[in-house]
Amino acid sequence: MTIQLNIVEQLTLLLVIYDRQINHPRHEITTEEQLAFLTYILARPINWCIQTCSLILRCQHETENKRKIERTLLQLQELIDQYDYTIPSSSFRLEYFHSTPIYPTWKLKSYIAHIYVKLGLINNALDLYLYLKKWSDVIACYQLLKKLSLAEHVIREQLKIKETPDLLCSLGEVTDEFEYLERAWILSKERSGRAQRLMGKYYFNRGNYEKTCDHLLKAVEINSLQHDTWFWLGSAAFRTEKWELGVRAYSRCTNIEPDNFEAWNNLAACHTKLKQKDKAHKVFLEAIKCNYDNWKVWENFLWTSADCGEIEDVIQAYHRLIDLKTKYVDKEVLQRLVHLLSENKQNEIWTKIYQKSLELFGRLTSQVTNDADIWELYSDLCHLKKDDTSVDWHMKILQQLQRSHRCAVSQTPSWESEINTIKNVLTLSNKLATNTIEKFGEHSENESFKQLCHSIRLALNSVTTRLKQKYDSSLMTTDEKMIDDIQHLEKSLSQLTDMLLKN
Repeated sequence: MTIQLNIVEQLTLLLVIYDRQINHPRHEITTEEQLAFLTYILARPINWCIQTCSLILRCQHETENKRKIERTLLQLQELIDQYDYTIPSSSFRLEYFHSTPIYPTWKLKSYIAHIYVKLGLINNALDLYLYLKKWSDVIACYQLLKKLSLAEHVIREQLKIKETPDLLCSLGEVTDEFEYLERAWILSKERSGRAQRLMGKYYFNRGNYEKTCDHLLKAVEINSLQHDTWFWLGSAAFRTEKWELGVRAYSRCTNIEPDNFEAWNNLAACHTKLKQKDKAHKVFLEAIKCNYDNWKVWENFLWTSADCGEIEDVIQAYHRLIDLKTKYVDKEVLQRLVHLLSENKQNEIWTKIYQKSLELFGRLTSQVTNDADIWELYSDLCHLKKDDTSVDWHMKILQQLQRSHRCAVSQTPSWESEINTIKNVLTLSNKLATNTIEKFGEHSENESFKQLCHSIRLALNSVTTRLKQKYDSSLMTTDEKMIDDIQHLEKSLSQLTDMLLKN
């Protein structure tokens, strides 16, 4: 059963809501709490002023809800219209008038215009502001509509009445004339943060980032709660390689507006430039929370995680990048991942991370099937698992290395005609031959393994045959290491052939 409140109790509850609205930060929980109180008051209205104030407060909360915005505008318009009604009587409306923070009609109209601006209905807002003669808002609307000549006309008309720093700042912004900004700064007795902010923006647009920093630093000294000013300062500091200033500016941005992923991303970049990789890594985590679908942020997080040796974060970031960008490849990071795993002690934690790494390479090679380097790294990764000596595991290692070899040969049809590709194929061939010989002794009785070895022998034999056709040219005779590699491959191939014949 709902308890009926008397007028004094309703008024007290209303003033409690106002107090919390003024003295507490905006938050979803406090908003829901205040809406519950307002619903309770509006369920049994007994006083015109209290009811009107409660409806206005509810409208203010519901403007943040897109589904209720249309109803809110209609409600506000009805609240304005009721001031002209003859019923109820004036004496009834004036009860507790001086005890309630009731809005005048012009303030409600101004609030509706403010909502119109947020919704992008600039012309509707402009009509209301012109009616109310709120010239600063009229100027802002003209600027949004790109009607700068009309904005300039309004400003100059108002300057004839009284010259103020804000009007001079607006004139400087509209005309893009620096002298008006200087006049505004002098007229304000060097206290106008807006003048300094616009001076900084003026120089930023012209690429003079040193002067931009000077003016924006003065602006944030006067008003340190403007997110855009700190962001501009951070951008200018970044372009002038003032990394410490960039860290300060972007840190302040994230304090004021924690959901701004660009500020987090740029802050991490500044930490990276200062060689503070651990800090950059933590900051990128925050940037990801703000924008989970931005592949550039994930890529930066991937690189930083690799630099910091955070293997699990590398795996997570790489999976996410594959989600966002199909067939995403970063060989340096994959190489770093395999290297980090090879350096760590093999225990239970290592085994879990290792399994996740195998899953990552399995997913990647299912999408990128023709990259020799990736298959080779996959084979190297499998080779790290020393405790598994089963024939299936050893076959998997050799099959991946064989695929790498096949890709290296097939990707460049005339690979034997260029020194660099010959070196790459020879290195991979020798690696494949050595690994095959090492593992053959353990599984010489297994027919599947022997068939794989025969296939590998044929592939290696094809390499030596194609290279022999080039012996008469000058490609081979000038590089002793290449000759050694060829001789080593021929020796390994002969050894593998003998082993296969014996079994």
